[in-house]
Amino acid sequence: MEKVTSRTIDRRRFLQGAGLSLTLPFLESGTPRAFAAAPAERPRRILAIGNHLGFYPGAFFPEQAGMDYRSSPTLKNIEKHRKDFTVFSNLDDGAHGGHSGVHAFLSGGIRKEESGGFPEKNISLDQVAAEHCGSTARFPSITAGLREGTDMCWTRTGVRIPPVNNPARLFEALFVQSSKAERDVERKRLGHRGSVLDALRDSAKSLHGNLNNADRDKLDQYLTSVRDVERRLQMSEAWLDK
Repeated sequence: MEKVTSRTIDRRRFLQGAGLSLTLPFLESGTPRAFAAAPAERPRRILAIGNHLGFYPGAFFPEQAGMDYRSSPTLKNIEKHRKDFTVFSNLDDGAHGGHSGVHAFLSGGIRKEESGGFPEKNISLDQVAAEHCGSTARFPSITAGLREGTDMCWTRTGVRIPPVNNPARLFEALFVQSSKAERDVERKRLGHRGSVLDALRDSAKSLHGNLNNADRDKLDQYLTSVRDVERRLQMSEAWLDK
C-alpha cells in the first residue's frame, strides 16, 4: 500500500482529479465571480452510488406499493433499514450502453452531443446540488470511483468529471492538513492557473466576432467552463488556510 505523505499526495493533485480541467472546443471556422460567506449551518449532503452492472429489476423492486410493501429478494439484505430509504420505480430513462449505462444514472441519459436542446444540458444531479452548496464546503462535490473509466458525473457544459480512484489521495485531501510551506506553494500555483485562465478567456473572446452561430455556441460553452474553473480556484484559495 502506498504510504500517505504530504510529499507524495497533495490537494492540488486531488483537485485536478475533481474536474478542474478544460478542453478547448473544436471550431468549424469575466471577472471572477465572488463567493458568499459560509453560513454557520452545515449544508445537507447527497450521496449517490452508481452500480455499473445495475440490478435485476425482477429481484429489486417490491411487488406492492406503499410503506407496507414486502421486501424483494435484493432489498431483504437491508430490511432493518427500510424506514431510512424510499424505493422509486418507473423512472427508467430508456438509456442504453451496456456496462457503461451508468452514465445515465444522474443525468437522465442525456449524452453531451444530444444535450443542446435541454435547458440543463448534460449536468448531473450531484453537480446541481454542488452549485447550491457553493463555497459553504471545501469540496462542493467529490467524485470517487473504483476505476478511471467511471463517467457518472457531468458539469453544466457537458464536461466529464473524472473520479478520484486512489483512496490514499482522497484521505489526504479530506483529513491531512498541509504545512505552511505547502500552502504557500499551492497559493502560487493557483495564482498561476488564474493568470492562464485570464489569457484563455481574452483569447477566446477575440474570436467571437469571426465565428458562425454554431461555433459561437461552442465558444460560449467554453467560456462558461472557464468561469466555472475560476470560481473553483477562488474557492480553493479561500480554503487553503482553513
